[in-house]
Amino acid sequence: MRFIIVSATAVQRHGSLTALVAFFMIITPALSLAGGGWISDPGHGGVRIGHDWKLQRDAQRRDIDGELYRSLFNSSYDYEFLYLSGQVGVMKGLEISTLVTYLWASETVDSTAEDRSHFYNGFSDMWFGVKYQIFDGAWPTAIEANIRLPWLYEGSSILNGQNLTDIPGLLNRDYELNLSVSHSITDRIYASATGGFRLREGAPANQIVFNAEVGGKLPFLDDRFFVKVGIDGAASIGEPGKYTSKDRFPGLSLERDSHFFDFNNSSYIRPQVGASFAITPHLDLSAGYSYMSWGHSILVYDDILLQLGYSF
Repeated sequence: MRFIIVSATAVQRHGSLTALVAFFMIITPALSLAGGGWISDPGHGGVRIGHDWKLQRDAQRRDIDGELYRSLFNSSYDYEFLYLSGQVGVMKGLEISTLVTYLWASETVDSTAEDRSHFYNGFSDMWFGVKYQIFDGAWPTAIEANIRLPWLYEGSSILNGQNLTDIPGLLNRDYELNLSVSHSITDRIYASATGGFRLREGAPANQIVFNAEVGGKLPFLDDRFFVKVGIDGAASIGEPGKYTSKDRFPGLSLERDSHFFDFNNSSYIRPQVGASFAITPHLDLSAGYSYMSWGHSILVYDDILLQLGYSF
């Protein structure tokens, strides 16, 4: 079994620009019949369409020391994604995947802010991936390479009169390399763990990422109900405070009172739960929830998603 997990986006002011739409997707929670160290058989795979909602609570952030505070100008973020993802086995032990997203985003501020609230409606990140199974058997292990591409931004993307293609860092790429190990504990329960490295162009904030989860099918409703619990996170390994005007994120800043904030040195841990019901042997309905429970220089938000998946 597999849960694909999605993550976070930031809209941040940058110098004299009206807005910096700095999207750094982390992919979305989903349930399917493959994943982790497992690989889809040749000609088999899955397609998923879903809605993912990320809502910041009461303009809350965590500063560089991990302390909660209310952001300057009560700045709050609300993101809604419509996404389409899928994977297919192309040969034994080799799988390719893709993710395309459409975003409705808002950044609201109070009347004390010099700048106004900003809104964005349009295509967002897209990802392509290739996964190869190194070991099979009781402990299937796979290595996966993913790339974030800016192709969907390169059209006519305008925000408040600002051409998004002129925003620093937006048209750069992200590269990710992961190693996953999975194990079927019983014929009903599985466990999976993933660790990797994400290289982000246009920002000194490269990241170490991880995900661990346990899940399985419940012994009722004809074994059609699946659940999972897990945790994922990331740790930036860039040099905090060092950036240029061409970088994706601003550097270290005094946000409010004694609270310093720096996207280039952010880290987080996010617990998550999910469930899926097999409507038919090939069609399933999934739901998931996660929360940014701990971190440094992060937005604190709830993440809720609903997804329909088809396996073939």
